[in-house]
Amino acid sequence: QHLLIMMIAVPLMVLGNPITLAIRASSPTLRRSLVQVLRSRPVRILTNSVLTWLLFAGTLIITHIPAVMEWSLESHHAMHLFIFPLYTVVAFLFYLPLIGHNMLPDRPKPSIRVASLGLMMVPETLLGMVIHFSPVPLYPSYALTTSTLGADPLVDQKFAGALAWALTMVIDGLWTMLAAWEWFRDQERTVEREEAIHV
Repeated sequence: QHLLIMMIAVPLMVLGNPITLAIRASSPTLRRSLVQVLRSRPVRILTNSVLTWLLFAGTLIITHIPAVMEWSLESHHAMHLFIFPLYTVVAFLFYLPLIGHNMLPDRPKPSIRVASLGLMMVPETLLGMVIHFSPVPLYPSYALTTSTLGADPLVDQKFAGALAWALTMVIDGLWTMLAAWEWFRDQERTVEREEAIHV
């Protein structure tokens, strides 16, 4: 579920350019207010690519610490009222400056966008490897459910780790290629504008 939220659902939402659409659909007064908010110091800090990278990676790792994961699995409210919203907000802040065409005042350079998305493979791969190569089941709740279904908890965990490992690399690769394509298109448009000026 966290893969669907953090790496598929939220990036697709960002690609819909919600901020740009909100600004264009607003009245002049509201539009000015939105622009002021976007230019504010808190928004600049929250959309800083280094900070959002650390938040994304940190959230992914911390929520997979066995004690934290067990707490979220044992408490229905914790998962739906805290973990899922946390994944959504953190992923939104991470992807917002990196893909799509949302109106942000300090959007990172294209090379930084590509690097940030590509480097996210590192913590995600490490997490998948830890889960896959663990000699014991890490999450008792999952182990109990798996045993009840007649499967080997450790084998199931190894499969889950390998699946997460592979999927994150594929998905990250796709978003990185998208950022690279946007970079290429921006360069093309810049060249076209320069050529038009000199005609």
